[in-house]
Amino acid sequence: MGKSLLGNGHVIPSTPIAIDMWNVKKCPQARVFFLSHYHADHLVGLTSAWKYPIYTSSITAKFLINISKINPALIKSLEIGEDHLIPLDSEGEELLTVTLYDANHCPGSVMFLFSGYFGDILYTADFRYIAGMFEGFDIPPIDVLYLDNTYCSPECIFSTKDDAIESVLSQLDLCLVQGERVFLGLDSLGKEELLHRIAKERQCKINVYQTRKNILDILGMSDIVTTEPNTRIFVVPTNQISGKNFEKWNNESKTHAIIPTARFCGYKFKPFSKFRDIHVIPYSNHSSYYELKDFVKLIKPRAIVPIVSREMKGMFGADISDRADMSVFQQFLRDPFPSECIIPESVKKTMNDSEAQLFSALPLKKRKIARPLNRPWRRPLAVGVRFIVSEDSGTDSDPDAIHIESKEFSNEDIMEYSSPSTSESDESNEEKSGDTWEITHLTGEGPPTVYYVREK
Repeated sequence: MGKSLLGNGHVIPSTPIAIDMWNVKKCPQARVFFLSHYHADHLVGLTSAWKYPIYTSSITAKFLINISKINPALIKSLEIGEDHLIPLDSEGEELLTVTLYDANHCPGSVMFLFSGYFGDILYTADFRYIAGMFEGFDIPPIDVLYLDNTYCSPECIFSTKDDAIESVLSQLDLCLVQGERVFLGLDSLGKEELLHRIAKERQCKINVYQTRKNILDILGMSDIVTTEPNTRIFVVPTNQISGKNFEKWNNESKTHAIIPTARFCGYKFKPFSKFRDIHVIPYSNHSSYYELKDFVKLIKPRAIVPIVSREMKGMFGADISDRADMSVFQQFLRDPFPSECIIPESVKKTMNDSEAQLFSALPLKKRKIARPLNRPWRRPLAVGVRFIVSEDSGTDSDPDAIHIESKEFSNEDIMEYSSPSTSESDESNEEKSGDTWEITHLTGEGPPTVYYVREK
């Protein structure tokens, strides 16, 4: 999957609704932000500097405040199973109804049911389907289903959560008889029910790494874990269970390892086949292929959108594009849309204005990032000072911060224009040269104003 973490977020077309998507430059029309759960691939781009409201579950809200250090005033905690009204425009004329459902994935994980001028959209995010998970709820006919297709392949078949837990417990008992300690591969959030069962049945505390302990403290599970080494069961991040580490651990004392994960399902190889004491047990918080089929058959949407894109790669760069093929559910779909939805004028205006409004909400930041006139560059000659209004604008090569139009102009002296927010200390740090610079000033009202400045 490459060195950089890829996100699994979406913006609903023809709406300002964003789910697990935090790059405001790539989705400038987004105005209403939702977070499905607190896993890293759904948090890409979300930092403590975030400035806009986030709608999420009460548990995930605690993670955002206590771990990510998001401003608590921005967190809008929504109760599961209740209808919530959220404005979609600046005037509050057009309202969105959103309902949260337990996604059976990890603590705080939810699915979103969005209802509005666009119809009814069910966004599963990451979820594990079980029969009866919507029992007691009145689900309307779904127009578009955004589906967790992580294991949407006939090759991805594994047991239920309960059966997987029993398999892990049985294997753990054998390992503790044959060895002195057991390393359990678990990432920072998820499968807490397994830890609870182990602590209860073994009547012992489990050693966990600090990041995992921080999560369990927030969940009120501090009593079953410890960071002290006086135990025989240790939880480590999954990627730390490797052949190299396993040999090192065994040099210290006889060690077994258990990795409760289904991530190897669908591949034609057996992981850790050279290590008889590393045990992989398919335990997943995502739906299996046949569970997905049962779920889609129940929902009967008009259309399905895969949440994991076709471009996503599997382990070791494997092609898993077939998992984004939603035609396997064609027999369960209702009739398609008769026509595209009509966007209300107030929402359309808000979406069109959102980029300028997001920009104007941030302090102007003056940087010399464009190139002097006498310096070649691959783009047309358009050089000078750009006002970067997004803190996400990372490098000089970022063309999306503010576009600078090329234009010929004379080398006559022009009075320098500076941002009111630029302090004297900032000015003292500027390079002193005789270059000519172009300033694009975006106010959020009307078209940009371009100034050409020659520094003396």
